[in-house]
Parts: sequence; structure tokens; C-alpha cells
Amino acid sequence: MTRTLLFLTPALFITACALPEANTASRADFRAAEADGRFGDSLDFTPADRIPAGSATYEGNIYSDAIVQGVDDFKVLGDLELELDFAEAGDRAGSSNISGRIDNLNLFDDAEDGFDDQGLTGSLTVSGRAESGRVDATATGVIGAVVTDTIGDPTATWRLDLDGDVRDNFENGDVISGSVSGGTTGGSTDDYSLTLTGDGGFYTERND
Repeated sequence: MTRTLLFLTPALFITACALPEANTASRADFRAAEADGRFGDSLDFTPADRIPAGSATYEGNIYSDAIVQGVDDFKVLGDLELELDFAEAGDRAGSSNISGRIDNLNLFDDAEDGFDDQGLTGSLTVSGRAESGRVDATATGVIGAVVTDTIGDPTATWRLDLDGDVRDNFENGDVISGSVSGGTTGGSTDDYSLTLTGDGGFYTERND
């Protein structure tokens, strides 16, 4: 009689570290955003009474060098959209609440410390105020980035500050540009740390 031998192998459960998302932008895009920012900073400030009244959408980018997990030589690039509704002429000319969004965030690793260039997950919600063409806004949200050996999907809460001006390029008030600063909040739920450094900025053009 032939006997059949059954070999029972225990199930093996493997929990793996998250894999980074593919980039949705390039270093060339980062350099172009930097150039746009320098150009924006060279434009003249738009006097409040020359900012066209009514709703307006501005689109462009944020960009900055960054420190990640205490290591320098990273870069961050993202898409920025701002929504404003400028008041009519008068004491409130050039003033508006601000809403918007930062998404399509990308991280570039020039430190060569083993972490990949990657697209970041999540988005930031922008809110703030423009007064007489001076822009003061904050962007907050939860962003995923694979920059640690954390098991699962590492995330952290970001808070970025945007300070800028309405400026003239081809038309009155058709550009908003300025500086960006901030990073992760350092809260107890943050899985990683990131701080924007250097000459971080943003540049947007009116698109309506």
C-alpha cells in the first residue's frame, strides 16, 4: 500500500514597509518653478485700487529646499491653486478671503541617503486673507512620504505659511508670488519630520 505524506507549512505573514509613489514632476520642473519665483519677485507690486474686482483663480507652484529626518539636501515641489474674490474700489479694494489647495507634491533627494525621489500622497488646504494686495495664508493637511523604515504608510501633518503680494506682469494683478515656510508640525502622530529651508517660494498666475 502506498502512503501519501502531507506536509503542512504554517502560514507566513510578512508586513512590509510602504513603497514610495512615482514622481509626478521632475527636477527640471523644480528649476522652472524657482525661475518663475525669481521672476515674480522682480515684478512691481499692484496698488490696491488697480487690482481688478471680482473672483479670480491663480495657479502655479510652491518650491523649497527641505530638511527631512534631520538630513539636508532635499527639495519639495507642489501645485498651488488660490481662489480670491477681490472687493470693489474703496477702503476694501484689493482685499479678499483666500481659499485653495496644494497637491501633486513631489520630494527630490539630493542627499543620496537611500530614500527614493517620490511623489507624496495627500493634499493641503489653503485658507487666509489678502489685504490691499498683501497675501497671508496657511496650508494644512496630512501628507504621506516614505522616508523612514516605518511599517505601514508613514504620514505627518504639515503646516505651511504663504506670504506674498499681488503683482503686475502683462495686466494689473495677474500674478501672486511670495515666500513659503513651515513643514511638519511635530505632533505625536507624525511618522517623519520635514522642514522647508532656504529661499522657498510660490508663484501663481491668474487663470480665469
